[in-house]
Amino acid sequence: MYELYKVKYPDTQISYSTYKHIFHTEHKLRFGFPRSDTCKVCDKYFIDMIAAENTERFENIQKLATAHHEQADKAYAQLRDDSNAGKNSQNTVVICVDMQQVIFTPNLTHSDVFYHRQYSNYNFAVHNISENTVDMYTWHETIAKRGAAEIASCIWKHITSKFSILETDQIRKLIIWSDRCVGQNNNWTMIALCHSLLIKYFSEVNQKFLTSGHSFLPCDRDFALIEKKKKTAQLYTQADVCHMIHFARPSNPLQIHQMALYEFKNFEMLVKNLCRNPLCKITAAKWIQISRYDPKTLKMRKQHNIAETWTSYNLRSQKKT
Repeated sequence: MYELYKVKYPDTQISYSTYKHIFHTEHKLRFGFPRSDTCKVCDKYFIDMIAAENTERFENIQKLATAHHEQADKAYAQLRDDSNAGKNSQNTVVICVDMQQVIFTPNLTHSDVFYHRQYSNYNFAVHNISENTVDMYTWHETIAKRGAAEIASCIWKHITSKFSILETDQIRKLIIWSDRCVGQNNNWTMIALCHSLLIKYFSEVNQKFLTSGHSFLPCDRDFALIEKKKKTAQLYTQADVCHMIHFARPSNPLQIHQMALYEFKNFEMLVKNLCRNPLCKITAAKWIQISRYDPKTLKMRKQHNIAETWTSYNLRSQKKT
């Protein structure tokens, strides 16, 4: 910008340091790093608008982009509403779940490491918004993979260890927020898990998803602390990884739970017991609900709108209700 300024005003005698000082003190402009994790839908609309042949085409694409952003904003708004409800009500539990990027060990500095296969360590976060607690469930590649069954097993362990069994007529609602990763969160294994949590631990279970490409969760803030700590940490074993995660937040250390092999459950039989109606497109849902008052019914909404009518499917027969 200073070079452009010199081109526009070639006779000026202002130095670069003076220009920089005036720019930072007298103008409310800031520059950030380019975003590395952008939304593919937004990127497509942006490219299409640049390549638009006429004004009409440009305006039509802009309307689609605006509608996409409105959907994302509605999802974030409902996440805020649920967070407030979880903090103000003892009968509502709101958790956000997410899987961190793979942490490789050992993180040696010599160039040969780049060409070698490193050891994969996994970290799954459960951020309880209601209680403002963070639990990290860790394991490595020889214990288990990082698919739907592993995610469901971590959530099952978290619920069964943190919450007591419901008393008679006790009401307790669970809301699970996550991204729309089909291989981990948005699948029938998670439906089976939610169905298993009914009656014994919760009277109602909701699973909600943020808009793809706009799925920033409180877990991401926790992961940012870990990634910052990883830049200066020496990681040789899984124990080093756990130590790094635990002390990534010194003021209130993150709680670590190392998953053992026997703690990973097989949900195949539970999934087989559910009726997977071909008309029930769970990957199109943004809000899924199961209640103990009608445990055989799966309710779905395609938008984060409480005014939208539920679409119900019977989990025990092929008929759509």
